[in-house]
Amino acid sequence: MKIARVGVFVNRRELEDRWKRNENFFPLYIEEIFRHAGIPFEFVNEPVGKEARERWDVMIVLGDLSQGAELDGVREYVRAGGHLISYGGLTGLVDELEMNIVRMKAGYAALEPEDQPLRFVQAELWKQRAISGCRIEGYGNIREQPNEDTLGPALVSFAYGKGRIDRWAVNIPTTVVALQQGQHPVYQDGKPAPDGTAAIDEGILKADDGMVLDWQWDRIVDGRGMPYFPYPFADWWREALVRHVLQLVTEHGKTLPFVDYWPDGVEAIAMISHDSDLNREEDAETTLGMLDELQIKSTWCMLEPGYSQDMMSKIQAKEHELALHYNALEMEGKTWDAVDFARQARWLMGVGGVSEIVSNKNHYTCFEGWDDLFIWCEDNDILSDQTRGPSKIGNIGFLFGTSRPYLPISWFHHRNRLLNVLEIGFLTQDIGHPDRADFSVIEPLLNQVKRVRGVAHFLFHQVCLNMYEGVREGMRKLVHDARSSGFVFWTGKQINDWERARRSVKLSILNGAGCLRLESDNRIESLVLWVPLTKQEKEQDCTRMDLDEEVRLVMGVACRKVAIGEWTGAVDVDISGQEVNTSRQ
Repeated sequence: MKIARVGVFVNRRELEDRWKRNENFFPLYIEEIFRHAGIPFEFVNEPVGKEARERWDVMIVLGDLSQGAELDGVREYVRAGGHLISYGGLTGLVDELEMNIVRMKAGYAALEPEDQPLRFVQAELWKQRAISGCRIEGYGNIREQPNEDTLGPALVSFAYGKGRIDRWAVNIPTTVVALQQGQHPVYQDGKPAPDGTAAIDEGILKADDGMVLDWQWDRIVDGRGMPYFPYPFADWWREALVRHVLQLVTEHGKTLPFVDYWPDGVEAIAMISHDSDLNREEDAETTLGMLDELQIKSTWCMLEPGYSQDMMSKIQAKEHELALHYNALEMEGKTWDAVDFARQARWLMGVGGVSEIVSNKNHYTCFEGWDDLFIWCEDNDILSDQTRGPSKIGNIGFLFGTSRPYLPISWFHHRNRLLNVLEIGFLTQDIGHPDRADFSVIEPLLNQVKRVRGVAHFLFHQVCLNMYEGVREGMRKLVHDARSSGFVFWTGKQINDWERARRSVKLSILNGAGCLRLESDNRIESLVLWVPLTKQEKEQDCTRMDLDEEVRLVMGVACRKVAIGEWTGAVDVDISGQEVNTSRQ
């Protein structure tokens, strides 16, 4: 079994031109999509040509690529037998392939007939001209609204020379960024829900002021008739991108091993965090009692001035995580300010007696600009943030389209680099509170998180746990239902530590016959490697897939499981035969 090589071509000239014009280039976010999915790839910064076919089985082209030597090189690569993927680009081939471009803003892409259409923020469809000699295959469809007629295919594929080109109408990496982070910096209130269920225009700048979901089409109602966002669109787009690449590779008789999201034996992760608003000792005592009763560890986001020293020590003695609850709320005399963020971080380290702060969540989900918060976290060695979540009863759920822990991307003034802060957003807060979500959202939210194997992060304020029996029952039901569904509860620090450890694993091909080397400077426990089956192997193993738990569908692709176990340094994995062999170096 040979291992495929995936290259990502970046047109450096287009990239630099965009930055000079103060424009973003969010297609670069494919790096984060692949890194989080554990997919090995390499950036290609030099123009490609037909010789690249010998090195790259699949080449992904970022950007428009409308003309020049870069476009000519890509042509030669495909003509020589390469397989090219583009996300909304390749306008330089429109006339040659006799296509028309149809540009549209936000809409929906149905990738499979039975699936929920996926929201996007813009698309450029290719449609054949009336007289065209190009034979194309179309997959999925694009619509302006979920229930309207289709405007064209979501993906077109066509032969070109000895190779093939697959072009998505949607720029998937850019769409994922928009869903997770918005399309513009937050400098003003967002538009409220027309039905009055989410008045986000209250004069406080927050994370949800930058949301791009549609109040009408992207919500359904819970058990008591309250609307919420039930769809992890960004996670589904990530999976669609990765699944497409894996399918191309396996159809050509090769494989592309990738690292699983969680340790061996862990199917889904849940997390509970608290915000210490009002800082009352009795609220903390009630919360500690609840956590003891339920036997879980949680993340405590501390608002200045915090609890007493004795209470802070008690929280840590029970192995809960102390985190920052940065306060920028003007009505409480605070401002959105880098200096005060650093001062509040130092305060927590002092009163908490901790040498590091791993996690932060902003008070009231306050958020301004685009990347200020993440850069402040970087500057103060805070590795994870939890601010991106709903502030109103009518916008709970997958407000930002994701339950995955992810690295955000910076604005153009920081050259669209990935920010070294792991975002772990939350889904809702204080379930069972009279003015917040009720119990009926627990099951559907858990089911969706488990499906995409993200993090089911729920916020419970200590003051609400102390004041409302309904909130205490909500937390009990959440923990019971999550455990019954196979979720394991981790703190924010545990999620951050694992995610960074698995991302540190470097996969390199030792030879073309199916030998991999896994390397990491971290101690890795219970790592799982998935090896996609080729088309021929799937035909041979069609009966085995129903019987063998080591072969299963991962992101829609049949894969063989390789459990690595605990290791540090390097591990060699031979997947060339029917059996997988590992050896530690």
